[in-house]
Amino acid sequence: MAAIKHIAGEEVFVEEAVDGLTRDQLERQDYVDNAIYDLVCQLNVRESKIVNRRPKWDMEFISWIRIEIYRYIHTYNPDHTEMEFYPYMENEDEETMESNCA
Repeated sequence: MAAIKHIAGEEVFVEEAVDGLTRDQLERQDYVDNAIYDLVCQLNVRESKIVNRRPKWDMEFISWIRIEIYRYIHTYNPDHTEMEFYPYMENEDEETMESNCA
């Protein structure tokens, strides 16, 4: 959600986080996942006939494809970061989590 906040006496448009990600970041995630699914649907053809018009939406396979697409993009455009391609929340590593729980 977006909000107008007053910072240093000025009205500033601020993008609020939803589940730790901004709306723009969530929209980017949806865009990438939907583009991958659409590509799979378009390539799901055998002898010019559609094999299965609507394959199952499977996030495990979509995420696997997404990782490979990012590797390909990053190979030819190393300045393109993973966070730009598919925004995500960074998780603490297990050691940090374990020390916080102790």
